[in-house]
Amino acid sequence: MRRLSAMIALALAALSFAPAPALAGPAEDASGVIDRWTAAYSANDPAAVMKLYAADAVLFGTARPIVFDGTEPIAAQFAGLPGSGDGVRICRRQMLVLGAEAVLATGAYEFIGADNGVRVAMPGGFTMLIVKRDGAWHISYHTSSRPQPAQEATIGKGGARQASVVPSVVPIVPADCE
Repeated sequence: MRRLSAMIALALAALSFAPAPALAGPAEDASGVIDRWTAAYSANDPAAVMKLYAADAVLFGTARPIVFDGTEPIAAQFAGLPGSGDGVRICRRQMLVLGAEAVLATGAYEFIGADNGVRVAMPGGFTMLIVKRDGAWHISYHTSSRPQPAQEATIGKGGARQASVVPSVVPIVPADCE
């Protein structure tokens, strides 16, 4: 019995010096969702993209200023992805942990796509609310934006303000994404 106790004590002492496994926190888990979304989008796999959205997710997309509410409308947004050759890369991200099961992510990404048959890079910004439900992390809210031409206000007839487009673009993507 004494020998067994000594062996157990020795084993416990050895374990106390072993490095502890790294445990991911909410920010790392949510960041992993963004990495999987990027990989699925770049693989042109809408089924894999959709697995990352919660059933009641909301997407405010880049290409069309429409709110896609729920799985079916969001899936329709990605329907043209297969075979498109489109891709995306994350240039910057910031994670704000709201709680053990909710993380707000924001950052910049660059879409690679075709414009009149020519491959072009299109910078954009994103915000995602990533939540943990039933033990799994999913995108609950996702909005995406592209730089827009700046507008300059002028005074029109009757003193009404009118906006005119200034031919410059406000950069939202860091230099490392260029």
